[in-house]
Amino acid sequence: MTEHFSASGFDFTIKSDGRAVTEIKRGMFGENTPDDVTSLAVKELTEYFDGKRTCFSFPVEYHSTPFREKVWNALRRIPYGHTVTYGELAEMIGEPSAARAVGNAVGDNPLLIVLPCHRVTAKGAIGGFSAGLDLKKALMQIEKIL
Repeated sequence: MTEHFSASGFDFTIKSDGRAVTEIKRGMFGENTPDDVTSLAVKELTEYFDGKRTCFSFPVEYHSTPFREKVWNALRRIPYGHTVTYGELAEMIGEPSAARAVGNAVGDNPLLIVLPCHRVTAKGAIGGFSAGLDLKKALMQIEKIL
C-alpha cells in the first residue's frame, strides 16, 4: 500500500506491507492506495510537522545487512532535538573506526524522519542528507536544533 503526504512544502510517499510502514521517502511515487498503517503514519507525521509530536507509534519494519540495521537501530536512540556526529554514531554501535560506513548506511535510510538521520551531522557542519539539505534544515528547525 502507498500513501502520498505533504507537509511544510515537502511531498512524501509512505509505503506499507499492510502490517508496518516499510518506506518513507521524499517525493510522490506510485499510485495513492492508503491503508490503516499508512493513514496512521500520515496522521502522526502531520502532528510532527505541526510541532505536536516528538515520537511515533506506528509500526515500522526494515531489513538490510546486519551492519545497516545496527546503524538504523541506533538512529532511533537519538533523542528528539539532539544531534550526533557520524563518528559518535559509529561509537554508539561499537564501530568507532567506521564513520564513513555509518554515513553510507545513514544515507540509505529507508524511513525518513522515523529513523532520524536528519539528527546526524558532520563534525562542525550540518553534513549531508540524501533527501536534500532543505528538508534536513526544515526538520532540524522543527526540532529546534537550528
